[in-house]
Amino acid sequence: MTFSGEKLMNWEPNTWPVAPDWQPVLSAFQATGSARKLGDFLKGRLAQNALIYPPAPFRSLQLTPLNEVKVVILGQ
Repeated sequence: MTFSGEKLMNWEPNTWPVAPDWQPVLSAFQATGSARKLGDFLKGRLAQNALIYPPAPFRSLQLTPLNEVKVVILGQ
């Protein structure tokens, strides 16, 4: 894993486990300019020693297969 303790240590989303049915959705997003921009921003913040939470950003995609998702609530 690329994270440790209570904060994100590295931005390496391709190495984080997700349920198999999430992989096509995640791959499609990662191919977008928005995903690249987000990744570049987070890498820059990590380089500045910013504390970024959660330590496992895609953990919910590992624990809950897409076919079991009925509603997604996004928050900040």
